[in-house]
Amino acid sequence: PHYDLITAEYDFQDVEPDEFYKLLGISLCDDIPDLGHIPNPEQDSTAPPKPKKQAWPGSLDNVIPSTEPGAKGQNFSLCPPEIDFPRQQQSSLPVMADSELRLQQISRDVEGLQLQLKHVHAEQQNLPVPVQPSKLEALDIEQTQMITTCGDLKNNLEIFLSSYILSPQCNFLILSLDHELSILLKKLSLYQEELHYYASYNPRASVPRCFCSLVIIKQPFPKPIKKNTKAQNAEREDPVTVQLISAPKASCRADQPIAAKVINEDFYAKQGSQVEIQNSEVRIDSDGCAQFPDLRFSTGSKQKVVRLQFVVEVSYVQPNGFAGKQLLESDQSQPFIVMTNETQWRDSEGSLLKKSAFGSKDSVSW
Repeated sequence: PHYDLITAEYDFQDVEPDEFYKLLGISLCDDIPDLGHIPNPEQDSTAPPKPKKQAWPGSLDNVIPSTEPGAKGQNFSLCPPEIDFPRQQQSSLPVMADSELRLQQISRDVEGLQLQLKHVHAEQQNLPVPVQPSKLEALDIEQTQMITTCGDLKNNLEIFLSSYILSPQCNFLILSLDHELSILLKKLSLYQEELHYYASYNPRASVPRCFCSLVIIKQPFPKPIKKNTKAQNAEREDPVTVQLISAPKASCRADQPIAAKVINEDFYAKQGSQVEIQNSEVRIDSDGCAQFPDLRFSTGSKQKVVRLQFVVEVSYVQPNGFAGKQLLESDQSQPFIVMTNETQWRDSEGSLLKKSAFGSKDSVSW
């Protein structure tokens, strides 16, 4: 079982141990015990102490089967046999400690970008119109650099997902950071659009623009959901939360509650067969957010993948002082499947796992 990831690409089923290590480019040493005759400390009191196992490189879980006296339960991780890898090969493998440090640094970088965004918001909000070229250039350069940094960090997170064996907690952290970076990019895009608009603003010729957007900031998806039950587990998950964001100089408000609608991704739903939503409209609070704590689906999705999208009509103040109206639509949520029976959970979870791992690709890295 220690070679599952390797045999997924190479067939070593009938290869002898010494030949197996040769294929990996590893020379067997005299001090490596015979893997079939490793002494058991519990059965042989004269056996040397069992060396401490090291977690498989790249694993951020670092849990191993416990053999300590009085240990409760048993934890598992991917731990290879105790092998002294040659120095030049050892340096090319992902190192757990290095992975954790890099991930912590990315998390700090995201926090720094969020603080920097507040500074940029204040600078642009107080910017006089027409914009002075020097201040325009400074803000534009800063925002462009932030957008580039966000893109680089998202690429680094993608490398983590494709290069390391990660614990569920670290997978969740990476996906959360990626989502935060996506929201930062949306806000920065609005900021830049508004900045460039006012840089060339002409009261007679400029077309009014609404520099607002609707974004999903929290969601429990992807997951299978049983019909007529809450979309989120109240004990472990946050409800679906949507936020109305705007550029620094923009002023807008929602004229009506934010409404959720189902998007059928894999098939065309005939009239009367769409997935029905309960409690699908919520008003925005003073922070521009709308939570959907009791979102339910009264019909199943026929084992098909669906997504949510949110819409709202807003009023905004144009540069000339007059009010304008705009219909805003959010991006689609992560996928989910509405089950009619709990026996459909395995197939539903399998479909979502396949979609999450492969998407539209035929193959992915381990």
